[in-house]
Amino acid sequence: MRRFTITLVALVGVVLMYQAAFSQESVTYHIAHTLQKVDVFAQIKHLISNRDKELRGESEGRINILLLGIGGSGHTGPLLTDTIIIASFDLVKEKVALFSIPRDLWVPLPYTRNSYNKINSIYAFAEVQQEDSGGEALSQTVAQVFGIPIHYYGLVDFDGLMGLIDRLDGIEVYVERPLEDPEYPVLGREEAEPYSSRFEHLYIPEGWQNMDGNTALKYARSRHALGVEGSDFSRARRQQKILLALKDKILSTATLLQPSRINALLDAFDNHLATNMEVWEGLRIYQFGKNVPRNQFVQFVFDDGPHNFLEATSIGGAYVLQAKDGNFAAARSFVQNIFNNTSLQSTREEVRPPRIELQNGTRIAGMATTHAQKLETLGYTIAKVGNAPVQTYQKTEVYDLSGGQYTAPLLFLAAYYHAPITVPASAFLEDAYAPEIASKLRLTELSPLQSTDADILVILGQDAL
Repeated sequence: MRRFTITLVALVGVVLMYQAAFSQESVTYHIAHTLQKVDVFAQIKHLISNRDKELRGESEGRINILLLGIGGSGHTGPLLTDTIIIASFDLVKEKVALFSIPRDLWVPLPYTRNSYNKINSIYAFAEVQQEDSGGEALSQTVAQVFGIPIHYYGLVDFDGLMGLIDRLDGIEVYVERPLEDPEYPVLGREEAEPYSSRFEHLYIPEGWQNMDGNTALKYARSRHALGVEGSDFSRARRQQKILLALKDKILSTATLLQPSRINALLDAFDNHLATNMEVWEGLRIYQFGKNVPRNQFVQFVFDDGPHNFLEATSIGGAYVLQAKDGNFAAARSFVQNIFNNTSLQSTREEVRPPRIELQNGTRIAGMATTHAQKLETLGYTIAKVGNAPVQTYQKTEVYDLSGGQYTAPLLFLAAYYHAPITVPASAFLEDAYAPEIASKLRLTELSPLQSTDADILVILGQDAL
């Protein structure tokens, strides 16, 4: 199995190949070393002589790539796949879908009869049986469960990911709300005493952040964050954000035009990546994907939310996730038809997603957090949860504090909670609202939270039970 840069569907590898062919710097040696002494010039000749050769899945108009992340040497459970994402390219519509698969999904083990385990163990299971077989084994499992062929896979370990980001001088990530994890494990102190010294207090503020490799890894891996960020499903969404931020940075002019930076990237990748993709295949995928804008990326996380496909249960005392319908038929249909489901396409042109604040207007403990998790499964960004000034609300109320900037989210929340869209009279400008939302507005002299900086405020009433 060749070692190659596939973190972002081989985009990096394509850049490296381009620089090796046309740069005067000594990139060729590093590429050959990273690809386990593959004859680079033979690969270039192959590219020239096979321009019309098709990728796997190209004739069907869709290419599916499995992106995997493991801890690697020196980490607990070094071969467990901490990250599992299907990246699916629609070559006709020029869209990309990212599906995050939870590590606790209960699936059949490959090469066995009636044996099941968590999906994050498949790669390790196969590697123990036969070295360098984990990627193919996990690809077969994902294909069986979700009903689509997995044409390629790429794997990176934590050290490779951190090295990549550091050599890019960091990545720009928008943090919708502060991430605070009082128990983030410190590498190398797993058995340290006192027990409290095994952890650090991680805090990442909201807003745009330039993350180095270490910070980005912590942001993607944190499992004990406070509030809604503490779920594995929120962690999966953060991993997708890191992936897209990497794509943006790798394809930036500052990276593509600096062969010295390409050399540094290769040094970071060495011995940390694996794939079944040839260089020419990476080049073709790059040509398909390089110009796909952010608003043509569909992002989805499989979870146990009320409008999702999984349910939590216990098997042998272990927490696992299974299909609600018992056979993954609904999930397969969803994945197979994702590009035909126009309601899931990201078409907003806002600079950032709306900041939604949820307040509990009842005396039912935990209600705001529960609804925050529900809305997050639907792709919304919850900036803050808390209690309303009073807890006597019978009806849920939706307040627009953005001046009409977020039509689609407002219409959704109003329909979801069967509530009018309330606008503070002092901030109302009729021309700012689209026609489909103007007729649904209710003006009020009241401002439920003068100090909030949210774009949309939802105060939950008794009818939200």
